[in-house]
Amino acid sequence: MNMKKLIFTLLLAVSISSFVSAQDGNTDVQSGGTTNITGITAKKYSPWFYGGEFGFMLGDYSAVSVTPQVGYKISNQFSTILKAGYSYGWSSDLKDASGSSLSYNQYGASLTFRYTPIRQFYMMLEPAYYSYENAVAKGVNINGVYYDKERVEVPFIFLGAGAFQPFGNSGWGATAELKVDLLNDDNSPYAEWNPIFSIGAVYGF
Repeated sequence: MNMKKLIFTLLLAVSISSFVSAQDGNTDVQSGGTTNITGITAKKYSPWFYGGEFGFMLGDYSAVSVTPQVGYKISNQFSTILKAGYSYGWSSDLKDASGSSLSYNQYGASLTFRYTPIRQFYMMLEPAYYSYENAVAKGVNINGVYYDKERVEVPFIFLGAGAFQPFGNSGWGATAELKVDLLNDDNSPYAEWNPIFSIGAVYGF
């Protein structure tokens, strides 16, 4: 196991352990349901929230992604989010044997830990693991060097920040997030420290 993957594994283990400890000690978040106080029925707030993100990146390697998510509020300031993602990517400067631009199907999952000092702003740490198709040079023809694809496993540790804008009292809101990868694994399709921007919608945040 190389050093980057070892760091990734240790950080993920520590993060999960911290989440379990915080959840066991939490007393602030109420479960869903209703309660009656002095004759008035009031709905309790659920600690669960749901949503998804849409992401894009443009450059020599471009991609669009869709990421559904489910989250749990550990407290008013801390939450954790499980995401499953799919991304479709393409390279503008790499061609296959027929001369067409290479395209890729990528998928994976992540576990995000989010700190929200104020409701409209948050910071996040996101260990992730994705299965990626990468380009491999195969030979030369009349179109020049041509490429094929091979699938590799890529770990990430994203660090970033985002903003949340609620839609009135509907429970829905929009998120906008900017993050960078700290691992920069050799198999990553992203250039080192290339920022990744995503927007999303969430219910119950």
